[in-house]
Amino acid sequence: MDLTIFDSFYTEGNVKDLQLPSSIEFLFKKIKLHFLNQPFHAKFKEFPVIENIFYIGGIVVEQNEVLIKEKVKANDNEPKCVVLFTFGTVNLTGLLDLKSISRMFEEFEKYGNCLFKVRLHRFVPENYNDNIIKVTDEMLPQKEILSKNNTKLFISHCGQNSLTEAIYAGVPLICIPTYGDQFYLSSLVEHLGIGIYIKLYKSNENEVNSEVFGSDMESALNKMLIENNIYQKTINELRTKILIDLEENGPKKIIFLEKISEVIGK
Repeated sequence: MDLTIFDSFYTEGNVKDLQLPSSIEFLFKKIKLHFLNQPFHAKFKEFPVIENIFYIGGIVVEQNEVLIKEKVKANDNEPKCVVLFTFGTVNLTGLLDLKSISRMFEEFEKYGNCLFKVRLHRFVPENYNDNIIKVTDEMLPQKEILSKNNTKLFISHCGQNSLTEAIYAGVPLICIPTYGDQFYLSSLVEHLGIGIYIKLYKSNENEVNSEVFGSDMESALNKMLIENNIYQKTINELRTKILIDLEENGPKKIIFLEKISEVIGK
C-alpha cells in the first residue's frame, strides 16, 4: 500500500479503538530484515551497505535457469541481430501513441540487418517493412529471446522484472518508462552504463513530441547497434559478476530462506 494512503488511515485513536496496524514509520523501526527485489551488483554505487538489507533480486530468474546458462547460439538461418520491443503485460504501448510509434518504426527500418520483434496491441502503423519489423499482440517468449546470442538490444518500460532478466541475460536496454519505479530504474540503467533512458516530451496537446522522440531513438540506436559498443561490454561485465556471485554464494532463494529461519529461530 502507498505510504501516504496507509498513514491517512492511521491515528492513535484508530489504533486504540479499531485495533488497526501501527504506522509505517513505527513498523519500519521494528523490522529486523529488509529484502529488496534487486540484484546487489545492480544498484546505485553510492547506496550504502547496510547489514539488515539483503538483495534477493533474481530469485525467479535463477529458478527458471534459462538466463543463468551459457548464451544460446542462434541457428545459421536466424538473423545476426535481433531487437526485442515489449512493455510487459499491463500497458503494451506505455505512453506512446501512433505518431511516436510510426516515427520509431522509421528508425527501426534503417537497420536491415536486424529483426525487430515487437509486441503491440494498438497504434500499429499501417505501412511498415514487415521483413524488418515483426509485430504481434501475443505474449512473446521474453526469457528465451533474451537468452540467445543474437539478441543485441531490449527496448523496454524497464520494470524491475524485465530489468533483472536483461541483466542476467547480458542484453543492454533502451528504457521508455511509463509509471512508478520504472523512472527510477531507467535512471539506474544509465547510472550503471548498461543502457539509455529516453524521456518522452509532451506537446501542448498532451501528445508525445514524436520528432524529439524519433531523434532520441535514432541517437540511441546508433550507439547501441554497433559492434562492441560500451553498453554491451558493461552489461556483460555485470552479468559475469552476478553469475560468479551465484556460484560462490548460492541461489537467492536459499539465502532468503536461511535469513528467515535465523530470525524465526531467534
